[in-house]
Amino acid sequence: MQGNLQEIDIRSILQLIALGQRTGELFVEIYRRDRQGGSSPATPDSWFVFFDNGKLVYAADGASGALKLQRLRDYLYRYRLASALKEADFSAVAVTHVPEYGYLWSLLEQHVLSPVQGRAILRRMIRETLFDLLGLHDGKFTFETSVSLAPQLSAFEVEPLVKDIVKQVQLWKQLHPHVRSPEAARDAPARRPRRVPARRRHAQPPGL
Repeated sequence: MQGNLQEIDIRSILQLIALGQRTGELFVEIYRRDRQGGSSPATPDSWFVFFDNGKLVYAADGASGALKLQRLRDYLYRYRLASALKEADFSAVAVTHVPEYGYLWSLLEQHVLSPVQGRAILRRMIRETLFDLLGLHDGKFTFETSVSLAPQLSAFEVEPLVKDIVKQVQLWKQLHPHVRSPEAARDAPARRPRRVPARRRHAQPPGL
């Protein structure tokens, strides 16, 4: 299954995979143009979503999720385990295109994380990725049937997550015009404070 997001939206794609109880990987890719309007070539952004019998088992941003470990490190801060990625033994982690998932599973095997903590982190990873995806209206996608991601930590129903995240995306779109991003604030030129002229003392009217 493959196509363009202008022809079918992400929510419908996820629903089709869930209804068909498909097992495999959904790959989504878009190209973003230079924000400054220059002649720089478009750069791709991508996402991976893994399914087992129509249920969500893992999802990641191709740039910051599947290829790097910063996202996992950020989630570990919640449990005061940010240093765990340096201290744990990851010699047995399989080198795949989803190392983040392998490292998460290894932390569970070494009892650095509890199963409850591991599932909570996995759920947040999936929600974060779906939030990005459900806001897309352009790009291309491919779904390939494959063996389920293993070992499997948990599996989540598609529709409850999607329904909740769609509400969040809609709320964000309402707030977005009024919210200034940290990047915009950082890049904006500094404004010199405007001098406010001293108030003139008005003459008192006679008789007062």
